[in-house]
Amino acid sequence: LATLAENMPEGMVMSRLAAETRQSRQTVFKDNDQSRPTTVTINKRVLVLDLAGSAGGNYSTAVRAYGDCLKSSPVLGPRLENVVHSEKQGEFGDAKTVIHTMELVFKAGS
Repeated sequence: LATLAENMPEGMVMSRLAAETRQSRQTVFKDNDQSRPTTVTINKRVLVLDLAGSAGGNYSTAVRAYGDCLKSSPVLGPRLENVVHSEKQGEFGDAKTVIHTMELVFKAGS
């Protein structure tokens, strides 16, 4: 949590922090035998952050830099498989906002 808080983009607030588990199916070969494929379920942990800023602000560059900072962090970086970023318009109380959602996808087993 300290890594997330210390590197937050200026002028933004974290409006949501959630931990999720997502399942995906992957084909693997049993005993390294290419003629014996099997499908396994892989569980991945995902940390979802919503970062909110005022609608007039240009935060895209800062949020991408934040994602890069998290990926290069000695604490999080080795455990991360991917960081996915999306953006949408929203409201925070009566104020118009822009919400950047970041999904920190962790490597299986980390």
